[in-house]
Amino acid sequence: MYAASHLPAARGLRCLQLSIHTEVIEIRVRCVATAAMCPICDKPSGRIHSRYGRTLADLPWHGIPVRIDLLVRRFFCDTPTCPRRIFAERLGAAAAAYARKTWRLVEALDCIAFTCGGEPGARLGTRLGMKL
Repeated sequence: MYAASHLPAARGLRCLQLSIHTEVIEIRVRCVATAAMCPICDKPSGRIHSRYGRTLADLPWHGIPVRIDLLVRRFFCDTPTCPRRIFAERLGAAAAAYARKTWRLVEALDCIAFTCGGEPGARLGTRLGMKL
C-alpha cells in the first residue's frame, strides 16, 4: 500500500515523508506539476518565483489527526496584460485557495454538522480526531 493513495486528490502530489506520532500523523507533500495556471488570465507558467510552506488538516487515521505539510510554489505570470504578476499554485481537488482543511475533511465536518448540529457535532468531530 502506498502513502500517496491516502493523500487527498493524490494526482499531482508526491509524498516526501510520512511521520507517525502518538498525537499526530505528519505527511510532507509537494506538488509535482511542471507548470501552474495563473488564476486571473488562465495562462500556464513554468517560471518559479519562490516556495513557501502551508499546513492542511486532513481526515484522521484511526482517530489520530493528520497534518499535511505542503511545499507550495509561487510562479511568475509572464502575460503582459495580466494584473497578477506572482501567483501560488492551486491545489485543485485537494483544497481550496487559502484553505487550512482538505475538501474531504470539510465534507466530513459538513455531514457531521448537518446531522448532529452544533455542540453534539463538535463533540463527535473531536472524538473522531477531527480538529475543528
